[in-house]
Amino acid sequence: MSDLPNVFEGMAAVTAALSHIPKQRSQGVSYEFRGIDAVMNVLHGPLADNGLFLAPRVLEDWRADMIPGTNNRQQTQVLFRVEVEVYASDGTSVVIGPGLAQSHDYGDKAAYQAQQNAIKYLLLEAFCIPVDEPDMDSRSPDAAPGPSMADLALQVDAARAAGVDGDYDAMLEACVANPGDIPKAIGKLDRAIAAKAGDA
Repeated sequence: MSDLPNVFEGMAAVTAALSHIPKQRSQGVSYEFRGIDAVMNVLHGPLADNGLFLAPRVLEDWRADMIPGTNNRQQTQVLFRVEVEVYASDGTSVVIGPGLAQSHDYGDKAAYQAQQNAIKYLLLEAFCIPVDEPDMDSRSPDAAPGPSMADLALQVDAARAAGVDGDYDAMLEACVANPGDIPKAIGKLDRAIAAKAGDA
């Protein structure tokens, strides 16, 4: 591999050195997730050992909008693209991405959350970092797909239209982090809508 730029040799060595990143539960959070901190902790040693460093950047096509949230509150929604340039000690580099960044927040963290998530997924994919998900080959090819985030979003819209109160933003964020909770969330909304209709 001596005829390849150092950045490619280094990235290949980093990929070979990485182990899986399990999902973890943080204090005060009711679901498990794989955050940017865990990804960076796993990457730091192999990157340093191979003389590589990362230079993330937000591209210029960003936008920020105020959108309605729960209880008549406004929240900030951001949408932009992110790329990460990987540099080797000899000055060679390669660009990863771009990746789409999107998030919304009632405070000042929307852009920060979006950037973190976009960078996390770019690094997971670029370095083929193993995750501790079930082996897809073990699933039946005839298994019917479960409900998606789009199905949950439709059910949230139906619940809002029916006048059902709830912290829908927190529900959606939790299901993005743990898609296995989507069926339970949809079932909860189904029951709430039915109960609201019964009260009418």
